[in-house]
Amino acid sequence: MSVLIITSTVNVNSCLTVLLNPEIRLEQYVDSILFYLESPKIKKIIVCDNSGFDYSSIKSIVELAIRNNKQIEFLNFKGSINKIQEFGKGFGEGEIISFVFNNSKLLLLKEVSFLKVTGRLKILNIDRILEHLEPNVNYFNAVNLNPFVNLRKVDTRFYQCTKQNFKYFF
Repeated sequence: MSVLIITSTVNVNSCLTVLLNPEIRLEQYVDSILFYLESPKIKKIIVCDNSGFDYSSIKSIVELAIRNNKQIEFLNFKGSINKIQEFGKGFGEGEIISFVFNNSKLLLLKEVSFLKVTGRLKILNIDRILEHLEPNVNYFNAVNLNPFVNLRKVDTRFYQCTKQNFKYFF
């Protein structure tokens, strides 16, 4: 099974963000992390925040991870605020994944692929989805709700990607 990377920005560092309140954002992130810790299909979780927030002191997360026998890793750094404001949130997400690739102990060489979910998003049917995923296959959702949108774009709120393809294409 792939490792789940949960991306986070508690203290907003980008434009075009609707919810700016860090307390509410943190509450939603914690709720989401707790949700994924309850999934029987997810064994490894990496939580990475690009605003410098450290989740390791949040007792409810640590205790649930231990109780459910999950491996969890907390990473954080200060993202490139100027570049995120220039290029958008997607740049920040890519920066988070790059940071995870360079600093994670859970994303070991034996991991073929990884799952990524935007931190405040809960995929309610995650276990059913995971039953059908192959570890060496890329799964992206095309952006196609609007016929005027470029269909070569993908929705990056939730996806699975091989580490090799991510390094090559992104």
